[in-house]
Amino acid sequence: MTLQLHLHQTIRESSISVSLRQVFTQTDSYATNQLAAEFWIERFLNHLNDRLQGCLNAAPTVAQLWQILADELGQALAGEGIAIALDSSEAATLSIDQFEIQHCAGSIMQLSSSIGAAPVVELGQIFTIAQLNQMRQSEWQSAWELRDRQTTYGWLVTTSSPVSATPADQTLLQLRNQCVSRAICQTVEMIRSAKK
Repeated sequence: MTLQLHLHQTIRESSISVSLRQVFTQTDSYATNQLAAEFWIERFLNHLNDRLQGCLNAAPTVAQLWQILADELGQALAGEGIAIALDSSEAATLSIDQFEIQHCAGSIMQLSSSIGAAPVVELGQIFTIAQLNQMRQSEWQSAWELRDRQTTYGWLVTTSSPVSATPADQTLLQLRNQCVSRAICQTVEMIRSAKK
């Protein structure tokens, strides 16, 4: 028990201390906020790279690399749940266009929905390509494809409430999408390196 507690504290101490939203809303100056958030994204990506590299040195499984991505984005995008849905076509009961939630930052998350009550996203939940594409194309993007030039590994799903339509919130949305997209590219590159 003591070893697990110490490991948990060590991971928390070495993580990014504030979220992207907190950095973006710290001062009243819109230009200062955007510049600070852009620097914060670079710092976050360096931190993510360090975590992934540290894991690569220990001969990780691909699952461990996806979990690092989910955990780090979960902290970076405080207030948003992060889930990784991987291709589940290997299971005899599922079709090729279905993806199963296999990694989460948090155990159960609420997926915001503009229509009615928010459904629950949890480990083992299945999404179809059509559902994921709809989530990707919404104004408040909540799904990103995990892919390189040749392979689709799965999807990253975020769960949160959309922001308003103010210019500052739209800039925050762009910064969020940039952060998530770049983190995915970085992780996919590490996974490709791990498979070589």
